[in-house]
Amino acid sequence: MARVRELKAEDGKGIWLVGGGTLAHSLLPEIDRLVIKLNPAVIGSGVPLFDGPFQPTTFTMTDTVALESGVQVLTLDRRP
Repeated sequence: MARVRELKAEDGKGIWLVGGGTLAHSLLPEIDRLVIKLNPAVIGSGVPLFDGPFQPTTFTMTDTVALESGVQVLTLDRRP
């Protein structure tokens, strides 16, 4: 997690995490924004967004985009 903090402190663009719930769980304290695709169809058993025990973390919805396919892209920012 120290390396992630170093990268966040550097000038430049943000860090984009794409992966499974285990990685997201381990980095949850450093996540400032979530971008989640909400699909209107059941397409499998699902993958946990955060896989492991954690303390509740509050985010605020900052944007939603509805695509023609019915998918919604939700953007949530961590509350201060």
